[in-house]
Amino acid sequence: MAVHHFQPKHYHNTIGAHEPVLKIADGDSVVTSTVDARGGTTEGKAWPGAAIR
Repeated sequence: MAVHHFQPKHYHNTIGAHEPVLKIADGDSVVTSTVDARGGTTEGKAWPGAAIR
């Protein structure tokens, strides 16, 4: 079982078919990051007027 470290170069904010960016085998793990629906950061920075809970 392999562990894949994947850093996305872009994100989609649509539902639908998109080309795969990574192919993995059964049992493999993926370590990655994501953003919120409006493209917020992964460092926990709040949008203006928003509170971090």
